[in-house]
Amino acid sequence: MLNIAKKIGLLVFITGFAVSTATAQSTTSSPYSRFGIGQPQKDYFVQSVGMGGISQGFRNFASINFANPASFSAIKLTSIDAGLFGGFTNLAKGTNAEGSYDYSISHLALAFPVSEKSGVSVGIVPLSNTGYQVINFGMVGNQDVAFLSTGEGGLSQFYLGAGYTIAENLSIGANLIYVFGNIKQRLAAEYLNDPETLNSRTTNNSNLGGLNIKLGIQYHKVLNEKDYLVIGYTGSANAKMDTRSDFLIERYEKNFLTDGENVLDTVEFRERQMGSATIPGSHTIGFLYQKDTKLTVGLDVNFTNWSAFKLNNNDPGFKNSIRVGAGLQYTPDVFAVTNYFNIVDYRLGINYNKSYLELNNKSINQVAVTGGLGLPILRSASKINLGLELGQRGTKQNNLVRERFAVFHLGVTFNDRWFVKRLFD
Repeated sequence: MLNIAKKIGLLVFITGFAVSTATAQSTTSSPYSRFGIGQPQKDYFVQSVGMGGISQGFRNFASINFANPASFSAIKLTSIDAGLFGGFTNLAKGTNAEGSYDYSISHLALAFPVSEKSGVSVGIVPLSNTGYQVINFGMVGNQDVAFLSTGEGGLSQFYLGAGYTIAENLSIGANLIYVFGNIKQRLAAEYLNDPETLNSRTTNNSNLGGLNIKLGIQYHKVLNEKDYLVIGYTGSANAKMDTRSDFLIERYEKNFLTDGENVLDTVEFRERQMGSATIPGSHTIGFLYQKDTKLTVGLDVNFTNWSAFKLNNNDPGFKNSIRVGAGLQYTPDVFAVTNYFNIVDYRLGINYNKSYLELNNKSINQVAVTGGLGLPILRSASKINLGLELGQRGTKQNNLVRERFAVFHLGVTFNDRWFVKRLFD
């Protein structure tokens, strides 16, 4: 067990990490993040990434599964899970292509047992990311104009969850979630051939916040001495959030000497415009089957009610989304003592997401193959998890953008026996 000084130091680290996670702007370079609240983020951690995003059946005494709060009832050790990601995206439209790099902290979570049948977890995870810069050229009258659309920001989730085993093979749980964040979007029109004509720009800076709740259930059964089955489900209803927006229209001229700009006039400014947003509810069901402590396979299906999404009484006409993920994990020999590679978890998976976006009569869907490793830290239950996603989002058909991406994920799980009463001092 860690001594008191180490525990205090670790708690200070957790607090600082949590604050930086909550205030940092997560990054993306997807032009599709301009719609709604941005590009939805994963509700699972790195172990699930390597297995195609499956999560509903995960239930472990030493790792945190935020996606299904019923799993918190299985926690037997105090666990801290932190993660980050970084990746490359190639954007292609017609014959043009460009690349971008993105990286960010992904999550921080803490869980600990309360009793033999219950556990609690708290953490911060992303909900959505916004990050894009799109330039289109057109005409206004007889003048050439560049239309620039940019956006940045995102939404995060701070959650407090608990799980409880209500019967021998049945557990339930709930996550109380506070959603918060900021999204800034700008649309500018710049005249290319006439420096006498003033450029114009509209800025919409929106803050969003509100409560949501996710309920979970898991049926877990030891089939025999070697086989184990978990069936899981989570669900949430549509949640109404408060929004507060600042709206600005201004005119400016380009300063070609400094490559900057001079704002000359404010056309309109509306501050603290109050409104609301409807965040869609979702339902996920899945299973996990473990064979002989070596092979684990699973499948998840998610449905999200995006047709209910509204932002300040505006209905963008989103479609309901469906995500399917499948994966496996193979561990050669969890009891090996002489060959480290025999206790490593090897993971593979695939997922498909029929998204809520439909543009130019085309659905903006995503498919990815995944892989990963679980690297045990010797003489402990702690583990380093690595995950890799290779996939594609969107299409070049109908004048749209195709994204091909490679994203690397790193997660670290630390374990210890906190909150256990000492028998001897």
